[in-house]
Amino acid sequence: MLARQLMSPNTEADMNGLKLLWTKIAQFTEVLEGMDDPKGDYILSLGKRVDKLERDVEDLEAQLHSRPAAAAGYNSSNHVSRSLTGANQ
Repeated sequence: MLARQLMSPNTEADMNGLKLLWTKIAQFTEVLEGMDDPKGDYILSLGKRVDKLERDVEDLEAQLHSRPAAAAGYNSSNHVSRSLTGANQ
């Protein structure tokens, strides 16, 4: 109460103005937080696609290594070199 008596009316009005400004700034930041970020969304989407592709490659490599031909001594480099030279497989 003593503080109010010591403050001039102008000071009290300035304080109310600051409170109003602070409230507006807080509302503005809330709006910004809810805005869409197209670049960020696109990058996030690309990251998810890369993760999926990496999992797919790992699955395909696991399938390739677990094939019976691989266990029987099939060598993919021989297959490539034969196909490049035109030799029968």
